[in-house]
Amino acid sequence: MNLSELREQHEAVEHALKSSGKREGGKVRALCPFCTSSKTGRSDYSLGLSPATGLYFCHRCAVGGKLKNLAQDEDGAYVADDIGGDKFIGPPDGFIPLWCEPALSAESLAPARAYCAKRHMPREVCKRLGVGAVLDGYYSGRIVIPNMQGEDWLGWVARDWTGRAEKKYLYPQGMSRGRFWNHEAAWVPTDEPLIVVEGVLDAVPFWPDAVAMLGKLTLGQQDALQKTTRPVALVWDGDAWLASRAKAMELRWLNANLGAVGWVRLPPRIDPDQLDPAWVRQRARECIAEPL
Repeated sequence: MNLSELREQHEAVEHALKSSGKREGGKVRALCPFCTSSKTGRSDYSLGLSPATGLYFCHRCAVGGKLKNLAQDEDGAYVADDIGGDKFIGPPDGFIPLWCEPALSAESLAPARAYCAKRHMPREVCKRLGVGAVLDGYYSGRIVIPNMQGEDWLGWVARDWTGRAEKKYLYPQGMSRGRFWNHEAAWVPTDEPLIVVEGVLDAVPFWPDAVAMLGKLTLGQQDALQKTTRPVALVWDGDAWLASRAKAMELRWLNANLGAVGWVRLPPRIDPDQLDPAWVRQRARECIAEPL
């Protein structure tokens, strides 16, 4: 198998994990994209992945390999954060910008506009961040928040607004997980803390000073935190405070020459976007100098 074929195989496995991955004990099972059952005529959950090693194997067709730098997305599924590197990925089919007509007056998009307003994204924020929505097709019933590099789309986050989707978040196949959402904020020369949150909607109230991991911290994202000259404040969900504190301790040790790393403990079952943004920003400034 040549490198191109191996990359295609890895990308197919990555897509299967994103679209159908489910945990079973210490492993993840997914629908195998390479084989079908002779009994059902469709793919079975025969593809297994070990998150600890990155090794995957289908016990029906014997396809196997290894993914590197695994990360968890916001629904807890395992994906790879370095397959293919950064790619320019345009908006999904049916994307409708939410800051201009026809979206502003379309009754069919009223639920999307209401959801955005509830999540700190009125019209002017939607325009600034390039937020849109999809009404038809695979991404129907989702708002779409692009992940940009300058004027180019590196991917996007599609968040269900209906409350009926099995997975709240969907991502395009091939989107790199080595970058933060709003990754360029890590390189802005300022003493204002870089607020690191888990999900993109957690980051919106603190834009442009927040980055989102889109799940768990990846190796590429940690590398950026170790290289940034900005102070870093980890503001993870309330139930992740132990992991947040441990990561802050690790980063403060790794960034010994800077030392400007802290963490903010949120109340249980509370996400950053549920709190007063001014309070979160103030705590982010204070935590930098606090003992861990």
